Amino acid sequence: MSIRSRHSLAILPFAMLLSVHCAAAADIVGRAEKLQDGDTFQVCYETGCTAIRLCGIDAPERNDAGYEASVAGLKKIVAGKSVRCRPVEEGTICDGRAARSSGSRVIAQCFLNGTNVDIANEMVAGGYACDWVKFSSGHYSENNTGEQCAK
Repeated sequence: MSIRSRHSLAILPFAMLLSVHCAAAADIVGRAEKLQDGDTFQVCYETGCTAIRLCGIDAPERNDAGYEASVAGLKKIVAGKSVRCRPVEEGTICDGRAARSSGSRVIAQCFLNGTNVDIANEMVAGGYACDWVKFSSGHYSENNTGEQCAK
């Protein structure tokens, strides 16, 4: 292997890291698909999909009471619609309180694209999820309506 080849291979991981960082700095825009639960879905676009975890709210997990209603609520709000998601630390209500990712999911504040309709706020206002004050600093608390939010 030539010196030039070894040099290129040594730089490759840093170049990949830089490209991932630059991509993460921009909003993720696409169609909401593949709803996993009331706070997790995928944003799909021309070149693929990104798993998104809505920041600042908590929705019932599979096998928890309210799971079906929560997924149905998220479907009603976003399924097949264009959304815009801003990752944590890029100007969200969760900045400084939540990580940028959880497993393979990007944690983000999401809106219906072209509007200021905050998807997490709609989920809480509809009783499909609860404000997770630890991460939202109470941003959605005035809309907590579900019994499960009294915890």
